[in-house]
Amino acid sequence: EKMRSETGPGTAAETAAETGLGTTAETAAETGAGTAAETAERAEYLPEADRQRRGACAHPVWAMVTTQEQLDAAAASGADRIITDAAPHLQVPAAYRDRICHAMPPVLRMEYRDRLAPYLQADRVMVRNLEELGWLREHGFRGEITADASLYQWNSRAVSLLRPLTDRTVLSLELTAGQILQVPGLADPERAVLTVYGRLPLMVSAGCIRKTEGRCLLQTGSRAVNKDGHLKGEMTRATLAGDESFWSLKDRKGARFPVRSLCRFCSSIMYNSVPLSLHQYLEHPIFERTGPVLLSFTTETGAETAGILDWFGAALTGRQAGTEPPLQNGYTGGHFRKGVL
Repeated sequence: EKMRSETGPGTAAETAAETGLGTTAETAAETGAGTAAETAERAEYLPEADRQRRGACAHPVWAMVTTQEQLDAAAASGADRIITDAAPHLQVPAAYRDRICHAMPPVLRMEYRDRLAPYLQADRVMVRNLEELGWLREHGFRGEITADASLYQWNSRAVSLLRPLTDRTVLSLELTAGQILQVPGLADPERAVLTVYGRLPLMVSAGCIRKTEGRCLLQTGSRAVNKDGHLKGEMTRATLAGDESFWSLKDRKGARFPVRSLCRFCSSIMYNSVPLSLHQYLEHPIFERTGPVLLSFTTETGAETAGILDWFGAALTGRQAGTEPPLQNGYTGGHFRKGVL
């Protein structure tokens, strides 16, 4: 509880330099319409095949990443948007900053609000709960806001409440495709984002495996923090990024569930043992009523990230992609067909 992130409040220049979020003015200067040379630089950054894919695909491809390796792979694959998942330490290529969205942590705690300051400098933010949405409005945030699936929109009243407050919404992971199509205003190509791949979070907890194992970064050795919350000793940005890695829990059947430690916010996320994949349903009518598709990467390597993005990019444009994406250890269809009730 005493930890203070290196990405906490600072000057605008410090925030931009350290986190890569940048101010709106900086983003416009670096990656806006810009000069012809800047436009050419962005075009050069993307392979020809991916430029063609982006131009032809009716569903922009969004990639959510947790590691630098995944971010680099998503950028090289030509993802239309890259979302950093509670990971402002990731370094964003200058040519891609106009496509970056920063996802806030899954839980907003009063004692950690000062660590959210860099998100106010971003142009695009994904919120995970109503508290974060209210916090952004309270601080006058004027960028683009995407509501994650954890902001439940199960009925028309929830849709009508959040519509004027957000620009996009990730469709609920607990509704079937048929239920989504039945909710008035929910399936909207201009707003609706459909998750087609990724490990789904099963639990968010303040109970930390790292702390249970006696390896809490906030309490041990020179990687501790001062009473005022400032980092001291060996705790550098690289160290923190490396230590916010995935652990795993194993159940009685031997299935392993990845657990991510969010040390900046003293919480953990446990994910499903296999990822969601909707590759079998790409011809479903719901794709005619939705916009971007979201692929969420957690434990994948850079090569695995690139392979999965390339497969879905090809499949969504009708190009030959093979029968299945390159999945390692199986997958689940989630609640796409079978609901929770």
